[in-house]
Amino acid sequence: MRIPVVAEGAGPVAGAITARVANANDTIPTGHVRTHLLGIGPLPPLFASTARIDSVSATTGPGAGGTPVAVTGESLAGAMVLIGGVPAPGGCTDTACAVTTPGGSGSAAVTVVGPGGTAVAPAAFDYTGAPPAPPSAPSLSGLNAPSGPVGGGTAVVLTGADLAGGAVSFGGRPAARHSCGPQLCTATAPAADRPGPVDVTVTTAGGTSGPGLVTFTYTS
Repeated sequence: MRIPVVAEGAGPVAGAITARVANANDTIPTGHVRTHLLGIGPLPPLFASTARIDSVSATTGPGAGGTPVAVTGESLAGAMVLIGGVPAPGGCTDTACAVTTPGGSGSAAVTVVGPGGTAVAPAAFDYTGAPPAPPSAPSLSGLNAPSGPVGGGTAVVLTGADLAGGAVSFGGRPAARHSCGPQLCTATAPAADRPGPVDVTVTTAGGTSGPGLVTFTYTS
């Protein structure tokens, strides 16, 4: 796959351009580096140095998360820290990462995933106590547009509770577009096979809103 890159700005551009391209959900971005020298063409790929972990400041904390952790090492710039496979919020410089543990339980591996590969800390992070409570299931209470054409395209606004980050479905079909905050979702109805009523639901990490709470009727 070729991805066009456009350089903008005043004056001539010279030298090598290095681009890292990866899917946003790719946790193993090893080798996603390509260098081009302007006017000459592609050069052999240049790979970032392999990340290395020297120390981790904390190796135990509550299951609810929230423990500050400093990871030191080399070649950490642009990397992310995973604890038990879950991204830990924070950031990294070339020699250190400052993050906060997510919730978890048991013994969790501490890894750093960067442009040059993955490094694993010699010691795991041990969670103590109960893990965080699971999120509440979403619930719906209202829909501003109760009907629309069978071809789809109707823009709707859903209201309810615990909707943040949710995915909207119409009769089991994903909405053409959707965006959900804690108490409101905007969505675009997808096309349907035939006219008639369908349940509208929202699914989050806490589950799926109950059937029959909100109905959208497709019209011919």
